[in-house]
Amino acid sequence: MNETVIKVENLYKEYRLGIIGHGTLCRDLQSWWAKLRGREDPNALITSQGEIKKKNLKDHILALDNVSFQINKNDLLGIIGSNGAGKSTLLKILSEITFPTRGEIKIKGRIASILEVGTGFHSDLTGRENIYLKGTILGMRKKEIDRKINDIIAFAEIEKFIDTPAKRYSSGMYVRLAFSVAAHLDAEILLIDEVLAVGDNNFQKKCLKKMEELTREERTIIFVSHNMNTISSLCNKGIYLKDGEVQMISTPSECIKKYINEGKNSDRPDNYIFSGPLISKIHFNEICINSREGVKNPVIRPEEDIKITLQGECLEDIEDFKFSLSIFKDDIKVLTMQDVKEPQKLIKGSFLSEFVLGKYLFRPGVYTITVEGNGRDKKAWISGKDIESFTIAEEYCQQFKRENQGIINIPDCGKRRYI
Repeated sequence: MNETVIKVENLYKEYRLGIIGHGTLCRDLQSWWAKLRGREDPNALITSQGEIKKKNLKDHILALDNVSFQINKNDLLGIIGSNGAGKSTLLKILSEITFPTRGEIKIKGRIASILEVGTGFHSDLTGRENIYLKGTILGMRKKEIDRKINDIIAFAEIEKFIDTPAKRYSSGMYVRLAFSVAAHLDAEILLIDEVLAVGDNNFQKKCLKKMEELTREERTIIFVSHNMNTISSLCNKGIYLKDGEVQMISTPSECIKKYINEGKNSDRPDNYIFSGPLISKIHFNEICINSREGVKNPVIRPEEDIKITLQGECLEDIEDFKFSLSIFKDDIKVLTMQDVKEPQKLIKGSFLSEFVLGKYLFRPGVYTITVEGNGRDKKAWISGKDIESFTIAEEYCQQFKRENQGIINIPDCGKRRYI
């Protein structure tokens, strides 16, 4: 039976907007008198029964709204959501940096956290002194920290600066030391906010590998990130937060799918967003992936071919024109295709451009599509970035074996002959 290490029930976090306090002496006295008598605050947004007072909505905001979930030992939980969804607030409450307005949290085990850059460090202490400080806070003895300090410093790769005051560290050095300390000291639960985005690419990979190792050592990790591919490949459980509410608790791939679909539907309710001088002459009616009209971020199985169709209207002839379609993964351009070999006239009227890619080409993950069009005149162009996306399902197949782990996988492209 899986052991529950974190259980959150009916969690609310309320913040007042504007100035500190209620803004009037009368309301401050009302709140003080109610608290003194053990009564409910008449100016609070949430009642003791968890109901929201509509009249106070203008003065307050719910950063977390009735959040409930539980995490088992060894789980690697990924939390996703747009900015302001409540992800960082949730981690701060779990870290006891701030306290909830209402709700109950049960935690079994010691917690180490990496939140905002510099959080948990004393700027006047050296890196070495901060390591001992963090270990002491976790309840470790000096001898225990002594045994691990060399590994911590080596992992952080800041040996040269370890006896320098932390206030002289760059943001990247802060993150390196913070992660190394949290990962090597004896904490059963590790909370990581988006600070890893500050580090360089090689150190990020090193951290992700270390996180995988920690889960095998029976540690529990909660990881907040905007990198969907990292969440998908690293985590075994996902939570999607929106406006402080839990929208989904499921597998990472399902949470990512719902997040991307809702984001696209809200950002572009009717039309695709393009820029450039030709937006008044070229209108796109439908950008379809594998004939799934209206389906945002379709999930494609590895054995399926991928057919991307651009359908629209051209309001006047455009000389020497061609469409280019680029596919990205994690902001890295994977490939680019054109609808014609040589530029040719785009004739006034309806047009249909098709791009076909073979099966087993892409490895599992989320991919985005950017469309561009260029005419003879350098000023004649149109561009739409990240206008669509698709997900390659995480299904094992022979073509995805270890020897085929590039950004793309091209099966059966080699030949052998004997001479």
